Amino acid sequence: MDMKKIGAAFLSVSTLCLNGCMQKDTHASSSVKETIHTWHVLPEIEISSLQALVPFSQQTIRNGEREAAMLENQNGTLNQFGDTGYTDNALLLQKDDIQMIYDYDGNLLYTTPDKLEDTYLSEGIVAAYGRKKSDENYFSIVYGTRVSNEKAYILNASFTSQDEIAAQELILHPYDGNQVFDQIAIKNGKIGILYHLKNKAGEDAAGYGFEECDVPIGDMCFAEKVNSNNEPLKQVVIDKQGNIISEVPSEVNVKSYGTFVNGFYSCYQKTDNDKKLAVIDARSGKAITEYQYKSVGYFENGYCPVQNRNGKWAYINANGEEVTDFLFDSASAIYEGKAWVCNDGKAGILNIDASKNGKLTNAIFSEQSCDTPVKAANVEEKEESETVIGTVNVNISTLNIRKTPSLSADKVGVASLTTYDVFEKSDADGYTWYKIGDNEWIAGNNEWVTYTEK
Repeated sequence: MDMKKIGAAFLSVSTLCLNGCMQKDTHASSSVKETIHTWHVLPEIEISSLQALVPFSQQTIRNGEREAAMLENQNGTLNQFGDTGYTDNALLLQKDDIQMIYDYDGNLLYTTPDKLEDTYLSEGIVAAYGRKKSDENYFSIVYGTRVSNEKAYILNASFTSQDEIAAQELILHPYDGNQVFDQIAIKNGKIGILYHLKNKAGEDAAGYGFEECDVPIGDMCFAEKVNSNNEPLKQVVIDKQGNIISEVPSEVNVKSYGTFVNGFYSCYQKTDNDKKLAVIDARSGKAITEYQYKSVGYFENGYCPVQNRNGKWAYINANGEEVTDFLFDSASAIYEGKAWVCNDGKAGILNIDASKNGKLTNAIFSEQSCDTPVKAANVEEKEESETVIGTVNVNISTLNIRKTPSLSADKVGVASLTTYDVFEKSDADGYTWYKIGDNEWIAGNNEWVTYTEK
């Protein structure tokens, strides 16, 4: 089977400056009621919007001349097919006109070298396809920034560096919208491609054909069940072995065939013009919530963000219970029990497991405790024997302080919107590093910092 990697969902951006609590958290067992800090990073970060950075990879499944419906994989199975090395522990954020990528522990992973307005079509960082220079084949979905019609940048898997490529090698829109794809289907326990029969003119004729082939689906996937005459019978959820897990209720609409299912899926009733969503347990085929939501995210670690008709977000658990009130203007997917949320222009990282001790209400915004305070830079602790060679003004609200001038060095604190004495400079990892204290270095560029020689 020949597969060509295709398609990418564009990622909306969000804004963020970090100054909170950023060490890896631990979570309580569901059988033991213990104190869990509600916040991993306090909601004190000034933003205008927030969106999780979740790459959606899509594939066309080919079998000879047959080209099946696209498979869509979301976070939780990003490495399922080996077609992306990117982590789901990351978000795309925006502060003023600068985009940044952060992880769920508040570490700054990447900052764009150009302002958003200066990038191609003002899109900034996008999920796209990179194309090998040696041939016309597509390879893994990548994150990139097209800065002009002549050049683009693509990020490496850890977001710590970027490579310049020709602009035409960053494929933003691989399809023109006119393609018609066949369907992922299952027949007698075999997975394959269901396609329309064609007449001599190449037009759709009466009837269907079915070709068995290997389809690299995730743990669950939507498919069309067909009979011995290749007639579509019903939509089902199957596993990678071709077993039918459940049937999709006939009265609802769901995403297209081939779409990955992460244990649950959202749907609306065909008779509902308002398209109010419910969440369905893929194993039972039964709704775990009422048909009431405007939008539904993805289940991770037992939780899922849901949006009400007023545009506010909350979280539900695997029983369909709302474990938070509708408090948030934006809410990300869960990563290791943590979620980025924002409200009234302020963002933080929520420990969703805190809801095991009771539903989270508006009172969480007055809570002042979090996992581990960030070590603040202390200019009074600088070595007296060192000579000050200049000063550096930090222009963003969060800039990681590291033990040595290296992106891989341990993080020892956070610098923010302050002027620091500089004792030494060093170039590494594509940045100029400034020593602001004993074993304390910050990386800078023209956007992050302003350096003044003494």
